[in-house]
Amino acid sequence: MAREMNEMRSYLRDPIRLWSARKEVHIGRSLVFLAVLFACVAARANERPNIVFILTDDQRDDAVGYHESPLLGISTPNIDRLAEEGARFTNMFVTSSLCSPSRASFLSGTYAHTHGVRDNFTDYPAELESFPLVFQRSGYQTAYVGKWHMGEGDDSKRPGFDYWVTHKGQGKYYDTTFNVNGERQVVKGYYSQRVTDMALEWLGTRDPSRPFVLIIGHKAPHGPFVPEKKYEGIYDQIPVPYPDSAFNLEGKPQWVKDRLPTWHGIYGPLYGFRKEFPYTPNVRGVRTKGWKYVQYPHGDGGPLRHEEELYDLEADPRELRNLAEEARYQAKLLELRSALSRELRESGAEPDRMPIDQGIKIELPEESIR
Repeated sequence: MAREMNEMRSYLRDPIRLWSARKEVHIGRSLVFLAVLFACVAARANERPNIVFILTDDQRDDAVGYHESPLLGISTPNIDRLAEEGARFTNMFVTSSLCSPSRASFLSGTYAHTHGVRDNFTDYPAELESFPLVFQRSGYQTAYVGKWHMGEGDDSKRPGFDYWVTHKGQGKYYDTTFNVNGERQVVKGYYSQRVTDMALEWLGTRDPSRPFVLIIGHKAPHGPFVPEKKYEGIYDQIPVPYPDSAFNLEGKPQWVKDRLPTWHGIYGPLYGFRKEFPYTPNVRGVRTKGWKYVQYPHGDGGPLRHEEELYDLEADPRELRNLAEEARYQAKLLELRSALSRELRESGAEPDRMPIDQGIKIELPEESIR
């Protein structure tokens, strides 16, 4: 048990050195890293493995040391170790790039139109199957520690978990009020360290004769960014220029340009410039090995009101040239429209229920859902 705990500490203790790339998962504007660390501490292959699933919120794909061009020259030796000793899935994507819908999909393995969590206000349905429930029924000990961000009017422990630690909304980088098995308490200190501590404490008190599933939901690196004191100046001397694609918006839908000064835009408060969340349109799309197609339904069943997007991923991997309006690509556009319609139909998404597109707005979102 002591050796097992020391192994776990080496992966979980330091948030900068933390972990990551058993799986790489696209989450819209960024890549989130999620670790499905199969900690096979059992000595024989026929014994059941322990499972640690770690989600780092909004982490970019290049914010790891093993990347071919690491962001800011970042050093992540423990993450690199996982990547080297494990498996990397560089073409795995979430299907809804919002906090709550993506978490519900991780837990259930289903689309948002199946699990029903379509926004950041809806709780995970109590009657819906999840992988922790499956493991719990088969005798595993289960724990969730960290950001949950699904339905926050109820403090009760969620189905599938023996141990339950979370908080409302995004939490705070310092001194977050946590919900520990239904009881609220302020946990002093830096978020990443305290979440790690609580996960390790649970590991130290569990029944060592039974296997476990541990899910850790980190808040960092979700903005607005507040680094731990010992790290706050480590990149002060490194320039961080805007990428060319930040301003090369020719051919992009108008809503992309309209949201620049809003909450998630590059001129918005998330990055320290202005004080005014966008309302992003509904998004539907399909991706093949070589192509990507995106459309933005209004939500009323009527015609599209935003320009579609079509990209040749082999010739244009950064998606800089939208081909949707070019005559010679109309056959491909029609092909992928049909593929999207077929996927919606076959996956049970019709009728496709979604909110009415409210357009781009400048007011701030309610704080707990930012």
